[in-house]
Amino acid sequence: MKIYELTNKNDMKVTVTNVGCAIMKIEIPTKVGLRDVVLGFDTPEEYCGKHPFFGVVVGRFANRIGGGKFEMGGKTVTLEKNDNGVNHLHGGSDGFDKKIWTVEEFTSAKIVFMLNSPDGDSGYPGDLTVRVTYTLSAENVLRIDYEAETKTETICNLTNHSYFNLCGHDGNVYGHELQIFADKITAVDGELIPTGGLLTLRVRLSIFASQRKSA
Repeated sequence: MKIYELTNKNDMKVTVTNVGCAIMKIEIPTKVGLRDVVLGFDTPEEYCGKHPFFGVVVGRFANRIGGGKFEMGGKTVTLEKNDNGVNHLHGGSDGFDKKIWTVEEFTSAKIVFMLNSPDGDSGYPGDLTVRVTYTLSAENVLRIDYEAETKTETICNLTNHSYFNLCGHDGNVYGHELQIFADKITAVDGELIPTGGLLTLRVRLSIFASQRKSA
């Protein structure tokens, strides 16, 4: 279990670990010094325990799979129901967020993580090789690139699960505003399972953070 740090000429810092490919800190320069704008732990070991997916890469499949099963190649694939005993969530209890990733490349501005997920890993079919690249630019932009390669049919849906707070650790997010620049959004049912439908947005959608907790 190791920690790696990306930096740029503006003294911005991004701290990551090979446990779950997690982003531990994103420290941005302000008039009063560096401010950490994501939630995370201080040590890699803490990411091995139970937590709300702080900063990790979730997979093989981010979000929920209804009933913990899906059809592929004429067969039903059954997965762990780790979401209230009903649905499959974020790759299961031993998903990519709990794996120790291999570092293939590391510089002060870029790090490439790699993970081999064998056939049957957490119930998913097919061998899968995944790479996640974090790149910190001179313009204070953190870019995340995902690559996945398989020789057999499978499903894959990767994302990073960071919790942002632009106020740092001393304030809350209730005044934050999020704008989604999209023509359509995915429709979900009461259990947050995608229905397969799309909802059309006729105006720019602004979502204000609320006190309601969601996974």
